[in-house]
Amino acid sequence: MESFEKPAENLDDSLLTTLSKEEADGLIEYIRKAFNTDEDPNQAPPSMEQFMAIYKIDPYALLVKKDKNGNIMGWSGIVPTRSELAQQFVQGKIHEDRVIEKAIENPGYDSAYFWASYMKPEYRQKGAMLEFKKAQFKELQKRHPEMKRFYGYAYSPEGSHLLERYEKSFGIKIEKPDYSLKPEDNPKSPEYEAARKLRD
Repeated sequence: MESFEKPAENLDDSLLTTLSKEEADGLIEYIRKAFNTDEDPNQAPPSMEQFMAIYKIDPYALLVKKDKNGNIMGWSGIVPTRSELAQQFVQGKIHEDRVIEKAIENPGYDSAYFWASYMKPEYRQKGAMLEFKKAQFKELQKRHPEMKRFYGYAYSPEGSHLLERYEKSFGIKIEKPDYSLKPEDNPKSPEYEAARKLRD
């Protein structure tokens, strides 16, 4: 693979712009380190094959934001899935790795999994991630009006805050499993460790 195909122009700078294999490899390595995916078997570890498969589900499922100089600022994943995957995930019957795997194996578009998002620290500013994610979400809803159910989970208090902001800004409910952190939770607390064991 030399590059991803560029989607339509209507997301302005919030596009999956032409991405070389070298850029994709670098982004994958950055995500692995940022989310510690090598240490958590229940997260879906990023790979070139995974990125391409998700891109085939919908070109807007995985977007990369670049600055005017072409530097990657961050990325965002909202993966269309079948509603039964949402149900199984929220009930704790499957984890993120299986959601992504099953979404690739048998695509569906009546629900969407709010996969991880990340903005590099040097590009973070008030509302930058929210604006990026909202542009992606609105485009996916336009392409798939049957998409009515949304789900995800937070493995950090910051992630939980973001999910709450998405709910408020997008006017939706994002369903979460019991082990999803809440904004006030401490990831080192005994309560969180107990919830994490339920996930594991």
